[in-house]
Amino acid sequence: DRYDVLLYELVAAEGTVVPLGGKRETKGFNPVGMLQDSAKNMLGLESQLERIDYTKSHFVRADMTPKQIADKMAERGDTAISLALSTLADAMRQQNLAARDPKAIEAATSSLEEIGLADMLGNPLKMKQVLAAQFAQSGSLDQALGGPLNQLLVVDRNAAALKVLQKQIAAGKKRIGIFYGAAHLPDLEKHLIEDFGMTR
Repeated sequence: DRYDVLLYELVAAEGTVVPLGGKRETKGFNPVGMLQDSAKNMLGLESQLERIDYTKSHFVRADMTPKQIADKMAERGDTAISLALSTLADAMRQQNLAARDPKAIEAATSSLEEIGLADMLGNPLKMKQVLAAQFAQSGSLDQALGGPLNQLLVVDRNAAALKVLQKQIAAGKKRIGIFYGAAHLPDLEKHLIEDFGMTR
């Protein structure tokens, strides 16, 4: 309640407001929802849908719908398979670049040897630790996602949120919060400074 308006990300059906403990309404393939649910389960996390009451009057949905995301994918000639392959290729590219750094090779090899794949998959805490190390090695969360996936999950959705932000500012709102995940922040900050003239 510190904010007059809280912009939030939630991939749901057009116009849907999800109550606390509610379920995301889906019509057809929902790539972001699928990724979020998989990550939640693998990392032993809880879903924002289960913990946040989206029916509050000052909440304004600022995300793309699954249809808008699917349209963006189609516009670029992407499918779920091509995105997965592009992401895999980006990950391999990052590994090849990291292979030039002996310290990075040693750190990656020793952490995987110490943990082991089977142990990691069965232990959400260890999975988080390995992912955190990979994010730290890549330099940023947005880079760790890879080009096509970062464009779809971060850049495109940030652009949608910033359009909603512009409307709220035009409506005279002064205290505005943007409730988005960490991977969104570098791109959001860049646009808030360059396009909105804001400062830290």
